[in-house]
Amino acid sequence: MSAIEASSNPGAGSEGVLARLSIDLRARRAVVGEGELYLSAREFDLLVALVRDPERTITYEELIGEVFAGAAGVSRRMVDANAARLRRKLELRGAPGLLGRRQGVGFCLLASGRSDLARPG
Repeated sequence: MSAIEASSNPGAGSEGVLARLSIDLRARRAVVGEGELYLSAREFDLLVALVRDPERTITYEELIGEVFAGAAGVSRRMVDANAARLRRKLELRGAPGLLGRRQGVGFCLLASGRSDLARPG
């Protein structure tokens, strides 16, 4: 069950840190535990893209298409920068190790909160 589904079904959830993440798509609001994540529009869209299929690495190309709507001139560095800001905000709200990166491939959410993948810059 994804965090999006879990947010609409209290009491249900997945293992680890991801179970404490809830996303309200209509309000464009994300919460970890009791703390709201104050995200930019791009950070929110990145989180939503990743949470739809936790543990699967979403490629840079997929993220550029979904998060940046295929805008011209978007580079992997822009994805990295947004991911780095999202990671910091998740860590500040008590969700360290939730955002993983596969070097040169893309990003994923780690339901277990493990941090054995590369950290974005």
